[in-house]
Amino acid sequence: MINLLLSESSYNDMAADLAIHQQRVTIVRLQADGSLKVNDDTVSAAQYPIHATWFSLDIIKNKQFGPFIKLVTSAPDLQWMQSVTAGLDAPFFKQIFDQGVRLSNSDAQAPAIAEYVVAAVLSHYQNFAERARHQANAEWQDTHFQEIHGSRWLIVGLGNIGQRVGQIARGFEAQVTGVKRAQAQSPHADQVITYSEMAEHLPQADVVVLACALTEQTRHLFDAKMLRLMKPTSVLVNIARGGVVDEPALIQVLDEGLIDHAVLDVFEVEPLPADSPLWHHPRVMLTPHSSNRGEGTGHRGQLLFLANLAAFLDNKPLKNAVTENSF
Repeated sequence: MINLLLSESSYNDMAADLAIHQQRVTIVRLQADGSLKVNDDTVSAAQYPIHATWFSLDIIKNKQFGPFIKLVTSAPDLQWMQSVTAGLDAPFFKQIFDQGVRLSNSDAQAPAIAEYVVAAVLSHYQNFAERARHQANAEWQDTHFQEIHGSRWLIVGLGNIGQRVGQIARGFEAQVTGVKRAQAQSPHADQVITYSEMAEHLPQADVVVLACALTEQTRHLFDAKMLRLMKPTSVLVNIARGGVVDEPALIQVLDEGLIDHAVLDVFEVEPLPADSPLWHHPRVMLTPHSSNRGEGTGHRGQLLFLANLAAFLDNKPLKNAVTENSF
């Protein structure tokens, strides 16, 4: 039998779907107080060694993160963990991976985040705020706007999220260049370049989307030098991690008008401090790390977990399997 660690909330949501595995899986339920239950009995990890688990969003929301991490990082028999997150920058992911645990991350948030990116760029290009002011003042005033059609997009990080952004942008007939560690072809980019070539392409990009993982190589990738290569009319969108951008340098180039607009969903310090100048900057639209909050994200995450659970039990390849290059 495989002992599967789930939060109580996740188990309740998926009990009917999990029932088909009842001959092969014992569900170990993490309670709000950090204790474990199997059926109606309170148990220990020694009695039921954890073999597989799902790091679900409710573990973070319900403040069970500490007990969960303690359990999984000290579980000698852990074989697989599915994460609800796309990012793997939290140290415990690498710790678990280095222990030989199979790890898979999520693409469930990709549709929501991609729609957020394109909607934010559209809102800026279409001057909806100006149109709203004209409406509020009963002014019959036309408003000129910029089109995504024909614009140049540079998408830094061409994983599940970056590819989805590219797919939508190309639907508007934008020209998309993707940035990856190694050159490759993608059905959702007109061309793919490497990070070493990025500086050559930045001056031509109308929209720059940061969708890369935060690693030692990408920390402050967009520093003052890189930011100053961008067009004065360009839009920077960061849905990666706050640490990919040097925030003081970004504020400086925005103040100087060297970048037209920034859409920021992630920050070096979260929650963003109330005294940050980004809150009220006229060239910034920001949101509180919520670009993934589409109404379908949670359900897609559950479906991915259930599909990977079946694959794990049958010793088949996992979707979104993490490799050494993921860190």
